[in-house]
Formats: sequence, C-alpha cells, structure tokens
Amino acid sequence: MKVLEVENLKKSLGKREIIKDISFSIEEGEIFGFLGPNGAGKTTTIRMLVGLIHPNEGSIKICGYDLKKDTEKALKEVGAVVENPELYKYLTGRENLMQIARIRKIP
Repeated sequence: MKVLEVENLKKSLGKREIIKDISFSIEEGEIFGFLGPNGAGKTTTIRMLVGLIHPNEGSIKICGYDLKKDTEKALKEVGAVVENPELYKYLTGRENLMQIARIRKIP
C-alpha cells in the first residue's frame, strides 16, 4: 500500500522556482529521506507534504487521501516536526490547539 504519493509537485516564491516537478511514492514500511545542500528545497517539500504550505502545482496523497481535497483525513495519518514548527494557517487557533492535543493524546 502506498502511504505517500507525490505527483508533479511545484513551488515558486515570486519568480524563483523552489521545487521543480517532483514525483515519488513511498510504500508502507519503507524508509525514505531527503538529502541535499542548504537551499535545495528539502524543508519546503516537507512543509508541503504536511500541509503547512501549499504547492503551486501537483498533488499529494497520504494513505490514499488527497491532501487538497481531504485535508483533515490526510493529516490524521501524519505526524511531523519541521525545522521551525508552525501552526496551520488555514485552521483557527482553537483548531490548531486541538490538533496538537490530538497528536499528544491529551483529552
């Protein structure tokens, strides 16, 4: 079973293309990592994969759920701490706190 499917992912900031047409998939049980020099786009890619920022083009599926269309279902399958932890901008303050509580299993 594919736990992550990324197709034709692109991200630009202004005229600068940060991520250029990335595609890959990860099967359940696989170990996967991002390697590259500073500024290569590793953190930007990971932030897109966990919904912190949105790609300009492409699609991300987590356990079969499209991150753009089924955001809540997709993110229930993810746990991540990125370099500088941020809040999800599309959630309210309360929803962000509830997400953190759910991850930490706080009632």
